Amino acid sequence: MKRKRSRVFLLYGLVLMLGGLFSLTLYFFILKPPGSVTAPGREKRFSPERPDKREVPRPRPFMPDPARPKVAIIIDDLGYDLKVAKAFMRMELPVTLSILPLAPFTKNIAHEAKMRGLEILLHQPMEPGGYPRVDPGPGALLLSMSPIQIVGVLDANLKQIPGVKGINNHMGSSFTMNRDKMGVVAKVLRQERLFFIDSRTSKGTVALEEMGRHRVPGRPRDVFLDNELASHAIDGQIARLLCVAEREGSAIGIGHPHPMTLERLMKNRERLHKRARMVPVSELMDPSYNLRKNKALPSKQVRR
Repeated sequence: MKRKRSRVFLLYGLVLMLGGLFSLTLYFFILKPPGSVTAPGREKRFSPERPDKREVPRPRPFMPDPARPKVAIIIDDLGYDLKVAKAFMRMELPVTLSILPLAPFTKNIAHEAKMRGLEILLHQPMEPGGYPRVDPGPGALLLSMSPIQIVGVLDANLKQIPGVKGINNHMGSSFTMNRDKMGVVAKVLRQERLFFIDSRTSKGTVALEEMGRHRVPGRPRDVFLDNELASHAIDGQIARLLCVAEREGSAIGIGHPHPMTLERLMKNRERLHKRARMVPVSELMDPSYNLRKNKALPSKQVRR
């Protein structure tokens, strides 16, 4: 009888073990969802506030960072090529477009820029060194003009491009050195509540001194991006622009409607966004800006 009972208990225990093993197998490999198998006692804990650190984060759009310096890029000399102008507008950079008066596509470019929410300036031609051999183009301000003539020409040019926030000079290496003539320009800008960007085409420019004297907001450009139309040269000038911005807190670069300039800005777009806050140039118009920073430039940075 004892042997018979032992065999019964042994058989009963074996059945229990096999049943338990079958239950575990059924749970882990059939009933539990795929990918959720974990060791007993170490179940994965999920919390909406604590996502899995191993997940690869999705790329985020560039967000404004108050700690980064501000950079404004002006594309000037616009007005003669509508296709190139539109290409700069599609660049996904808040460039400021400076448009020449009396050019074939002046009004078209201004209208398109306004529709896209981009800031526009009047690119005002002024007398360069070597005039009349060097021609600044139609609508230019000349040293031979009287104050009334200067006011009339400037007023007519501003009416061609409604909605401008300010002006910057096209050429003008001679005109911007004349205090009386730049004083007349400053009075018009003050009346129209516009600012002035000195393209700094001359080492002897007094433009910003006159703007300050008449309480007109103004800034100098810091870097010409494309004096040399080579990819390595433009990349170097973009790097220089960022360095100036990081040192001073903000910087202004001027480029021109060249295919090479467009290409290099596109290539450097991510670097510009990462290292700086790209803004329209009007955001840099601080009335308290120290005009003593308007230092003379190396000759290779001067244009007519």
